[in-house]
Amino acid sequence: MERLPDVREDRIAHARVLMADDLPPAEELASKLIGRIISDSVR
Repeated sequence: MERLPDVREDRIAHARVLMADDLPPAEELASKLIGRIISDSVR
């Protein structure tokens, strides 16, 4: 039988709070993601 990973209720609660807030515009999110990918590839 496959064992499920441990669940951290505090992390789930925090994620739910974050999702309830307004999300940034898609362009801003995409820009940050691309910037992070580029900076990680330079290292």
